Amino acid sequence: SGRPQRVSNTIVLGVKLKVGMPGSLTRDALPLMLTRMSQTDEQDMELFREQCRRQMSRPLEARIKYGFSRVYKPVLDDEPWRSFQTMEEYRAWCETNLPEYLGFHRAP
Repeated sequence: SGRPQRVSNTIVLGVKLKVGMPGSLTRDALPLMLTRMSQTDEQDMELFREQCRRQMSRPLEARIKYGFSRVYKPVLDDEPWRSFQTMEEYRAWCETNLPEYLGFHRAP
């Protein structure tokens, strides 16, 4: 038949993929995926540029709608607002209360 065959219980790069999983692979997609792994940096950059050109051809509203994702930030998103008397008080609060990966700690 003209339809691609699904790959059942395939392990690719250590991840087990099953039929019906979101993003599950087709038999035709495996060689393409493995080929892309051996691309040069120049080829990767050209593919990135092609993707950018495709995205720029979309209407502005669609680019804005799908270009941002809301991510919960622990502690910061737990209160609607906070106020501090001094910048030093604010910095001390950040270092005490916020996870370091959010980037609000002082640089060494």
